[in-house]
Amino acid sequence: MVAITPVIAARVLFSVLGLFMLATLLYTIFTDGSPFRKEVLTP
Repeated sequence: MVAITPVIAARVLFSVLGLFMLATLLYTIFTDGSPFRKEVLTP
């Protein structure tokens, strides 16, 4: 049995959060176009 160290737990957590962020960005681009358009960024 392998013990789960805090370093491994942090790595897994960061990986899951990173994948979630990537999925959210891809979903936004797919549904609404790029969120980094000039019209969006200028007030």
